Amino acid sequence: MTPYLQIDIIELPKAIKEYERNRKNEMLQWMMFLENPENREVAKIMENNENIKEAKEELDKISQDDILRRMALKAEIQRMDQEELMYEARRDGKIEGEQKAKLEVAKKMLKEKIEIDIIIRITGLSKEEIMKIK
Repeated sequence: MTPYLQIDIIELPKAIKEYERNRKNEMLQWMMFLENPENREVAKIMENNENIKEAKEELDKISQDDILRRMALKAEIQRMDQEELMYEARRDGKIEGEQKAKLEVAKKMLKEKIEIDIIIRITGLSKEEIMKIK
């Protein structure tokens, strides 16, 4: 996509079929691991691939440790909450900014003695909002 970013889409079913033809390919070995780390074939792969063996050991350790699982879940929930807060802040800030701009336009229109009905139609503000400006 750019010199700094590359996205690869991998279809696991196709990768697994390809693994049957090319069992020595490390990327395909990782695809087997991702598909099912408990697979017998993955156990065979781990005999020769130390990285996958380490990944499996770490996965087992995390899976068995209730505290680590809870910490991972808590971290994920906090990340999602933070994203939601940032989204809401951006959204609310934009809405407040638009509202302020409409009020400024309405204020200028009132100074020019433009009828309130026209101001309502142009700005989308309610009559009550416009009357507060006066």
